[in-house]
Amino acid sequence: MREPPVLLGDAMRKVVAETIHAAALHHCWSIHALNVRSNHVHIVISAPDQDAGYVMRILKGRSSLALSAIEPRRRMWWTRQGSKKRVYSDASLEAAVRYVANQDKSWLNDT
Repeated sequence: MREPPVLLGDAMRKVVAETIHAAALHHCWSIHALNVRSNHVHIVISAPDQDAGYVMRILKGRSSLALSAIEPRRRMWWTRQGSKKRVYSDASLEAAVRYVANQDKSWLNDT
C-alpha cells in the first residue's frame, strides 16, 4: 500500500537540514546551498571523487532515519530518484547556488 505524499512541517524541515549538514561534515563534503522544501530538497554540494548517486543515497538515508525517529509509522520519505546534475564551471556553480538560494526559505533563516 502506498503512503500519502510527504509534507514536511517546519520542525521536520529543520531536522532534515541539520541532518544533511551533519552528513556533509562527516564526509568532508562542502554544501554551497541547501533548501529543504515541504516535499523535496534542493542542494548544491561538492563531494570530490564521490559518485553523485552515492552522495544522494547517504543524504536521503540519513535524513530518512532522522525523520523516522520523529514519525516511526512512515516507511518511505523520499522518492528513489532525483536530479544529480554536475556543475563544471564557476559560472554554473554560481547559477545553481542562486537558484537554490532564491527558493522561498522564510521558514528557516538561521541555517
